Amino acid sequence: MCAERIVKVICQDCGEEFAAAASNLMGVPIPVRKCCDRCATERIFREHQAVEELRQAEIARTRRRFRETCGIPPIFQAAEFGTFERERQARAYDRCREYAQGFDLVKPQGYNSLVMFSERAWGVGKSHLACAIINHILNNWGGYPVTRPALFVSEPDLFRRIQATYNVPREDRDWRETEDDVMRELTTVPLLVIDDLGKEERSDPRFVQRTLFAIINGRYNNLLPIVLTANLGEHGLQRYLGAGRENEASFDRLVAMTKGEFISMTGKSYRRKA
Repeated sequence: MCAERIVKVICQDCGEEFAAAASNLMGVPIPVRKCCDRCATERIFREHQAVEELRQAEIARTRRRFRETCGIPPIFQAAEFGTFERERQARAYDRCREYAQGFDLVKPQGYNSLVMFSERAWGVGKSHLACAIINHILNNWGGYPVTRPALFVSEPDLFRRIQATYNVPREDRDWRETEDDVMRELTTVPLLVIDDLGKEERSDPRFVQRTLFAIINGRYNNLLPIVLTANLGEHGLQRYLGAGRENEASFDRLVAMTKGEFISMTGKSYRRKA
C-alpha cells in the first residue's frame, strides 16, 4: 500500500524549491507534481494560449475561404465601409453599416431585408456597400458552425448558373449541380445578395419573374433576409418583378421583408470621378 507524504521538490521550470505531495512506493518518494504552483499556472496559460492561436488561425483560414467562395467579385474583395466615401451617399452608407452591425449569423431568421436602387444612375456605390455588408459579417464570424455565411451573385450570373443546369448530358448528371441544388442554396444561405437587378434586358421576362419569385418566396418562407441592388426605380422594380400577378407577387413579399424600406441612391458615378 502506498502512503503519501510531503517532500521538497525542485521545480523543473524555474528551479525554485517547493513542497509537494509524494507517493511512497517501496520506500521511494515519487512527487505527484514537478512544477510549482506559479509555473503550473503559467504552463496552463501557455497551453490555452497555444490552443486559442490554433483556433484563430483556423478561423482566419476559413474566413478567407468564405471570402473567396461567396461570390464577391475580385474588384470588391477588399470593399469595406472604411473604403467608401460616406459623403457621397451618407444615408445609404449609414443604413448599410447599421444593417451589417446588427446582422446575427447565429440567428439570421427574421432579420430585415434591404433594397438599394438607383434610377438612371450607375456607379453610385450600391455594389460596394452590398459587398461591405458581407465583408463586415465575415470579419465578425467567430468560428461557429456555418456552411456559408453569405452569397453574392449578380442577376445575369444567377440566370446563367440556373440555365447551365438545363440539358445536362446524362453522363455528367452525377457531378453537375441541378436547378434544385442552386435554388436550395439561394433560399437557405443566411444572407443572399443579388446585385444589378434589371440591369440587362432579357427576351424571357416570364423566366426572370418566375425565378426571382421562387428565390424571394423561398427566403420569405424561411424567414431569411435578402439584399437587392437594382438599376430601376421603385415602380420599375415592381413591374420588373411582376407584382400584381396572383402567382408572382414577389414585390409584395419584398415589401414585407424590408418593412417597406427602399433606399434610393443618386449622384455621379464613382467610376467617372476626377
